Formats: sequence, C-alpha cells, structure tokens
Amino acid sequence: MVFVDGPNKLTAYVSGVPLPLSMTRAETSGALGAADASGPRIKDDILGEYGAWDVFRMPKCRVHVEYDLQEDSIWRLTFSLEKLSHQ
Repeated sequence: MVFVDGPNKLTAYVSGVPLPLSMTRAETSGALGAADASGPRIKDDILGEYGAWDVFRMPKCRVHVEYDLQEDSIWRLTFSLEKLSHQ
C-alpha cells in the first residue's frame, strides 16, 4: 500500500496516467473514468470532518481518492492491491 498526501501537491501516476494532487474531483474522474464507489463529505462527532471520496478499480490495483475539505482537490491517494483469487 502506498500513500501520497497533500498539501505538497505532488503528482502520482496511476496506470501511467499522471494524477497531480491539485486535480479536482471532476478532473480525477475525467482522467481515471467513472468511480466504482463514492461517498460524500461527512462530519463525525468523534473523528471530525472527512472529505468526499471515490474508489477506482484499475487493472492491477485499487485507488482510493479522498478530497480536501477546503478545496475541491485531492488530499490523499491510497493504493492497494486487489485480493488475488484462488483458482
């Protein structure tokens, strides 16, 4: 699993597609396609506020994108391998 966090505004590469952390949610979907799952911005009484998020299933990994609370830009990318099926 790899984490890339803002506000350094780095660029991650997902299946060869550049994904600058300055990209908006709409730009992210434009670059990676429609999200496989999404969630709204929430405020938890104990844990505080979390930005909206999207999940994209790529050929070799799963990409979870969390968006910044103040700006419509990427705050955090989490990459994880899809579970391998036993054949």
